Amino acid sequence: MLLAVFFLEIGVLLIVIPWTSFWDQNVFIESSIWLKKLFNNHFVRGAVSGLGTINIGVAVLEMIALLRNTKLLNRINRRILFCITDRQGH
Repeated sequence: MLLAVFFLEIGVLLIVIPWTSFWDQNVFIESSIWLKKLFNNHFVRGAVSGLGTINIGVAVLEMIALLRNTKLLNRINRRILFCITDRQGH
């Protein structure tokens, strides 16, 4: 569950941050004219946002897998409990 939340948070940050003023006022980017031109390019911002979209997709898949595993474990536990109570009843 923690991994899914991590991917979700990183995904949201990667989608939002490239389009905020935080991205424009970064000290590391402003240290070089070449870096500033590169990171202010809309294609680079879109690529970073695309990585965020992929992270959100991975988070959704992790949550689905977790729910499936939880349902499977619940079924297994029910069967085990049913077998135990069935044996004790005879």
